[in-house]
Amino acid sequence: MAELYKLRNQIKHYEWGSHDCIPRLLGVPSDGRPWAELWMGCHPASPSMIGLPGAATEASLGQLIAENPRHYLGRQAAQKYDTLPFLFKLLAAEKPLSIQAHPNLALAREGHDREHSAALPLDAPSRNYKDAKARQSALALPALAR
Repeated sequence: MAELYKLRNQIKHYEWGSHDCIPRLLGVPSDGRPWAELWMGCHPASPSMIGLPGAATEASLGQLIAENPRHYLGRQAAQKYDTLPFLFKLLAAEKPLSIQAHPNLALAREGHDREHSAALPLDAPSRNYKDAKARQSALALPALAR
């Protein structure tokens, strides 16, 4: 039988988020901040964490997969990917937000390399291509009114 692990997923608090949707879904009290996104996956900026039986500290989902990709991803996926090939995001928007348009892999890598060469910090508001592997690169477009 496969092991089951409880994930502790990362929450992104953006001003457009809902104050109660994600806390209510998780069965936890709201802390007064807007809870905009719940990330599930291996993204280096906010990986899901796992408390392993017998371990004193948590491990990231990415660390667990890296130790034995074939076991956790399956044979075919492990041959093709080095980690999860997606990031699952649960969004709870209470206010209008921007649309993201994800470029193809070649354009995303070119954009990331260009911004990296220009020494743009990863958290710079003007930066569009934040992921070196291009899975999370996005172009923010103006917000649309409801």
